[in-house]
Amino acid sequence: LDLTHVETLLPPYDKREGQPWTGSSSRVPGPTNLALASDLAEIYWLGRGQNWWYFPQLYRTGYDLAQTDLLGLVADRGLWLDSGAGKLYVINDFTHGSSVLYRTNLDGSVLEQISLHYWREDGLSNAPTQPMDVALDPDAGKLYWTSKDAAAGSFESRLHRSDMDGGNWESYVGTESPAGLAKGALDVHGPSGAIYYVESDGVAVRFYRYVPGGGLPDLVGTITTSMGQPYDLSVDGNNTRLYWRQGSTLLSMRLADGVMTAAEIETLTETCR
Repeated sequence: LDLTHVETLLPPYDKREGQPWTGSSSRVPGPTNLALASDLAEIYWLGRGQNWWYFPQLYRTGYDLAQTDLLGLVADRGLWLDSGAGKLYVINDFTHGSSVLYRTNLDGSVLEQISLHYWREDGLSNAPTQPMDVALDPDAGKLYWTSKDAAAGSFESRLHRSDMDGGNWESYVGTESPAGLAKGALDVHGPSGAIYYVESDGVAVRFYRYVPGGGLPDLVGTITTSMGQPYDLSVDGNNTRLYWRQGSTLLSMRLADGVMTAAEIETLTETCR
């Protein structure tokens, strides 16, 4: 986890020439998102081919890398697995800039759209919302998300939760985005129920922990950065460290009492894509 002993499993590959990639370093074909199904000993990823501008497609291989399967599903970002139920989730941003969550079988078959909603301020009606990021807690049968382009202070800007099929949605009171900030990446630590998420205005980045039923969110870290919105937020299994990506940099933060500052945040690598 400290990125020592790094091993390249699948090098960037130019299918037209049958050789490892030697083209532009800023448009390298290869994985853009990755998910592990440890119970199945399988790796799933979204990958771009020789032409960078083609949409990423879904691939699968075993831990032994003996065979790589192109599953055919096209998606833009995000990749989450519920291997116990034989399902995977992706977000598609291709249609007129809107974000849509899809679910499919692990072989890429039976594609279905997951409609996400939130309760309006009147408490009587609901409206659809677009996911900015998603986190799964398969053991509890729950899906968590933050909304894209939600106005600060609105009910839509809260943390949301639903069943894995998008039903029985609910929003958490007290998790509205402060003025000038917008929610982005999130993750959930299933055993403790703690939800971690970020609020950012592109310069100031704040990391929060929210435990349903435990009061208001706790600020656990804050940094000032010009690298923009954090992505791919992940909490480790022991609930002691957060990992995330900003631009091409992978960072990590230890979770402890008090608020972590920039001086306590560790840069793991500056070469991730």
